[in-house]
Amino acid sequence: MRPVFPGYIFVGMDHGHPIWQPVRMAQGVSRIVGFGDQGPSSVPPGIVAGLMARCGPDGVLRPVQENFSVGDDVRIISGPFAEFVTSIDRIDPDRRLHVLLDLLGCPTRVVLDAAFAVRAQSSPMPAKIRAPA
Repeated sequence: MRPVFPGYIFVGMDHGHPIWQPVRMAQGVSRIVGFGDQGPSSVPPGIVAGLMARCGPDGVLRPVQENFSVGDDVRIISGPFAEFVTSIDRIDPDRRLHVLLDLLGCPTRVVLDAAFAVRAQSSPMPAKIRAPA
């Protein structure tokens, strides 16, 4: 078993009354991720809920059930590229998908977790491009 987010711990707390000392003192915590004076970064609730929905009763994240193959058309379902449709160029051993997106008129390689993609149905979406063979 390999960690999904090596070196990170996710903590849920009341933003109105944060208690950071126990988090800072937790074994292995070297710093808290944040941006400038905005304080610690938040993970959108939908992403956390999606990860928790994939956990078994033992709390271990189950692999994505979808079996993708190189060349499959997929629709990205979450994040800044949500609703883009593209084809899979490569799949890593850890099941991360390499796709090619048309961003600002330029083909751009993007790597995403398979949990954030579904098999695409026929769609008129013009963002679809294919990686060169």
